[in-house]
Amino acid sequence: QLMDKSRAEAQMALNIYSDMFGPLPYGRVAMTQQPFASFGQSWPMLVYMPLTAFFDTTYRQQLGLGGPADKFFKYVGAHEVSHQWWGHVVGWKSYRDQWLSEGFAEFSTSLFVQVVYKNDKFVEFWKDAHRQMMEKNRQGKVPEEVGGPGLGYRLDTARTGWVTPYVVYSKGAFVLHMLRMLMRDNKTGDARFEEMMKDFTRTYFNRNASSVDFQRIVEKHMTPMMDMAGDGKMDWFFREWVDGTTIPEYRLTCRVEAADGGKWRLVGSVAQSGVEDSFMMRVPVYMEFGGGKIVRLGSLGVAGNSSSPEFNVRLPEKPKRVFLCAYEDVLCPIKEY
Repeated sequence: QLMDKSRAEAQMALNIYSDMFGPLPYGRVAMTQQPFASFGQSWPMLVYMPLTAFFDTTYRQQLGLGGPADKFFKYVGAHEVSHQWWGHVVGWKSYRDQWLSEGFAEFSTSLFVQVVYKNDKFVEFWKDAHRQMMEKNRQGKVPEEVGGPGLGYRLDTARTGWVTPYVVYSKGAFVLHMLRMLMRDNKTGDARFEEMMKDFTRTYFNRNASSVDFQRIVEKHMTPMMDMAGDGKMDWFFREWVDGTTIPEYRLTCRVEAADGGKWRLVGSVAQSGVEDSFMMRVPVYMEFGGGKIVRLGSLGVAGNSSSPEFNVRLPEKPKRVFLCAYEDVLCPIKEY
């Protein structure tokens, strides 16, 4: 009985990942336990789960394994199952590219959370990842400031402490999450992103890939709005988020005005700060209407420490609020006025 929940979640994860990344070539995947409390591992067709992952939250609390660590136990199965794709179907070329395995697995876990536990837990998942990256550790270091995911396990030293889980895993996952949000469309949803991920698994099936290899796949599927440098490349994005350590801050300024015919007009802009002059990003704007309905209005491109051009949009009804990054679309703190 202890295995029932983990087995069911593993089956759901396999279905979700097969839809998003392409079919798994293996005929079966087995799951078993191992005795180490905080360790999971995936082999081709075999997933090792920590025995403690089968216990319920109350039992883990009694064993002193609760608190923030409970997130690990709750989602470790989905993470390890995804390694059937990220690590086994597609490998990585060097330590600089290991985020393509661990970051991708953590991102995959977020898809599982969104489908199984719904949007509130999905947003909570990304908020937790953001917080962990920005909290000082015992060595007084902010993990995100130590280096980018492209430095791999070399980030961990006696001076920096254990920062890899929050950079290679969490920030690596954020890289993929931000690409998904950049590609997302109100009409077609994740269609473009799904095709990109399937293209990546097809192209590097049973091969090792590098960050540059993945970037080239992204460039094949990028939207016109993602071409912020105007060169058809995603160098700007990978330089900022895979190699860099800058975390931008955004401020939304907007107002809602009455318009003719009982309509409403939304006017506003987004300011970016705390970045280098070359830093650029697209920031999505969302609106919430009655009944908790959330609608993505669009995204605004911002470069350097400046504000976007002012947007002016006519609306059929007055929104309850206007805000940025409803789904933690960008790794950033936000101020709203």
